[in-house]
Amino acid sequence: MQLADDVTLNLASDEEPDVSRLSQALTHPSHEVWTGITVGDTDPVEHLDLWLATTTHHFGRLSVGAQAHQRGLVPPAMRWSGATLHNGSSTLAYLALRSAGDQSEELGVIAYGTEAATFAAHTVELLHRWNKQRPTQPAITAHPADTPTEKLPEGTRIHKPDTTLTVAW
Repeated sequence: MQLADDVTLNLASDEEPDVSRLSQALTHPSHEVWTGITVGDTDPVEHLDLWLATTTHHFGRLSVGAQAHQRGLVPPAMRWSGATLHNGSSTLAYLALRSAGDQSEELGVIAYGTEAATFAAHTVELLHRWNKQRPTQPAITAHPADTPTEKLPEGTRIHKPDTTLTVAW
């Protein structure tokens, strides 16, 4: 979904947000919140984006090109490939990083839209929940798409034409 010139939000194919309203999110001022959560190069954080995607309803990847950076949009945290949450209609928030010393960076949230402050606070709460758990080993199982629900393991389900994937933490 094109949000602005040189800014794209890539969503799961089955999501149907209010495109016209969500594309207006970037016309609002940004709201930045820094979490106090620091991460270093050796910290086990490689599954943060998967954890967000499987514990929230509206996850996507924000792609911000050079022209958008020049216009002043703050770049997403490259470590998580533009991990972005949205509320389905008018607001989005993406992960960002800033230096927190020689060996670490602080995780932050940058939100845009009509409910930017509230949505940023919600996203920060999610990040603090993740930080307490720091889950590192998701259990991912695959079953034929026609497997009855009661025979599937607990977890977040991703339905594909021939397969149902389950991700559990």
